[in-house]
Amino acid sequence: MSGQFANSEEEIISAIKSMQPGRGDKPRTAAIKRILITLGRARGYEVCASGFPGECEKEWLFDLVWYRNEPKEHLREIGLVLESEWSRDPFQIKYDFEKLLVAKSPIKVMLFRDDRDNLPELWSLLETGIRNFQPFQPLPAGEKYILAAYENAKGAFSVRAVEV
Repeated sequence: MSGQFANSEEEIISAIKSMQPGRGDKPRTAAIKRILITLGRARGYEVCASGFPGECEKEWLFDLVWYRNEPKEHLREIGLVLESEWSRDPFQIKYDFEKLLVAKSPIKVMLFRDDRDNLPELWSLLETGIRNFQPFQPLPAGEKYILAAYENAKGAFSVRAVEV
């Protein structure tokens, strides 16, 4: 992964891990989106996300997207995509996560919750999805998934980065 994105990855993971406990799903999601809006703009991206009218464009395809147009009005690249699913149902988490598999982006972030103390099974479910996915074209080198699980029992996020 290029240096630009490696630094982004470290900042994203650090920001997620520093989230305060007891905030609730919506406030946690909004706080993480706000951090990603700031990071994306600092890297020269336009940002799409719901919940921030006037601050960024409305949600497009994913819960949050970093993108660049070049020339104007022509999509050049996607730098990051984020999905979140706060359901207790592992298959609802997997359903939203699978949207990330088809994204052409070097960084893909998945926010979810583990409140049944089954995080090893959730990690396995998502990582198996990553390994089993066979895109039409080979994946670009250095594609990174940041899997962030809020563990209710611990009141904190556990984060795992998976590079493809």
